[in-house]
Amino acid sequence: MPTPVLEARDLRKSYPWGRTRLEVLRGVSVCLQAGESVALLGASGSGKSTLLHLLGGLEEPDGGRVWIAGVDLFGLGAEARARLRGQQVGFVFQFHHLLGELSALENVALPLWMGGASRREAFRRARALLERLGLGDRLDHRPSELSGGEQQRVAIARALIRDPVLLLADEPTGNLDARARDEVLELFEELRRERRTALLLATHDVQIASRCERRLLLEEGLLRELPP
Repeated sequence: MPTPVLEARDLRKSYPWGRTRLEVLRGVSVCLQAGESVALLGASGSGKSTLLHLLGGLEEPDGGRVWIAGVDLFGLGAEARARLRGQQVGFVFQFHHLLGELSALENVALPLWMGGASRREAFRRARALLERLGLGDRLDHRPSELSGGEQQRVAIARALIRDPVLLLADEPTGNLDARARDEVLELFEELRRERRTALLLATHDVQIASRCERRLLLEEGLLRELPP
């Protein structure tokens, strides 16, 4: 078997809750191969966002291990972990986290430019992605001049700009209308098919989940696979 793009074993995470602790994850394991699309389902507050943060190295687990492309994520120091995350993982958050002083084009180009690409190449690729997402006429607009759905599409383009091997998406189409939602899902499918990007997509939408190859349910801190 090839090395998984993502592998996690026995992840555990809890938070202070009054005089005790709230167990959010109680031993979660998951594995994704290159080009695989997996939907992560669960009720609000079930821990889907926490799991995505752990898998991408944004938070540290209380226990368990994560490998990205065979590299032990939490065996790295903070700087090396951030570098791996920037090179290999794309995030799409529930909230956009765009830089308000930059244009849409600059927000998308920035990760690639900071990663060592030339300014010309970074802006060329950013422009192509934004045009693919229907924002070709909004390149010079700042986030405050964009609708919520437009901001989300900018955030998605930013997550994809460095061709990550793994895309972690937290309700990525929640603020989009049906047409924009379908465009985003088609782009995800294109990445999966052509670039072999692995996708883990947290969603409440069963219809969106049905478009993924596998569906996982997070419930009471445990993860189980749903039948096809």
